[in-house]
Amino acid sequence: LKKDKKIKILFVLQSIGFGGSMTSLINLLGFLKKNEDLSIDVLFMDRYGELIEQAEQVAHILPANRILQSVSATRNKLVRLNRFDLLVERAILAIQGKVLGKTTEKIAFEIAGKSFSNCVIAYQESIATKFVSNIVAQKKIAWVHNDFENVLQLYGGVDEMNREYASFDKIICVSKAGQKNFQKGL
Repeated sequence: LKKDKKIKILFVLQSIGFGGSMTSLINLLGFLKKNEDLSIDVLFMDRYGELIEQAEQVAHILPANRILQSVSATRNKLVRLNRFDLLVERAILAIQGKVLGKTTEKIAFEIAGKSFSNCVIAYQESIATKFVSNIVAQKKIAWVHNDFENVLQLYGGVDEMNREYASFDKIICVSKAGQKNFQKGL
């Protein structure tokens, strides 16, 4: 590794609410920040959350992406936050999807997920994992915090889950028990 060339890592998450995995992320980002050979960015698909300020202290948070925000937050949440602009964005994506025979989510991911260099990490199983599975990167990592049964419910079946996770170079489970259950399910 050349000293003038930093390794770029992008963490992608749905949002940054309270919880053990979010606290773990902030601790991990603080640890990684100490390594001068790394350039760490974080993309929150839904840029609302209780721990956003703590995340900003330990990592470079990318600006909000309107397209991702429009599909990652629920309609009710967007209405509650008076984000009618994002509801319009979502409607436009839905129309494009109907015309092209794709889901609103798939269209949004294709538009927002051009290509990222180096390493992209889908941190926590969610819509972020679905998004990262659709982007181009040198290395893609899925970081799984939940048990297999919870992950399976997110996808509605083993076949759909396998399609998503097949695009990743590595799948990291935070516990041995979770890893065993995940491997049994694949």
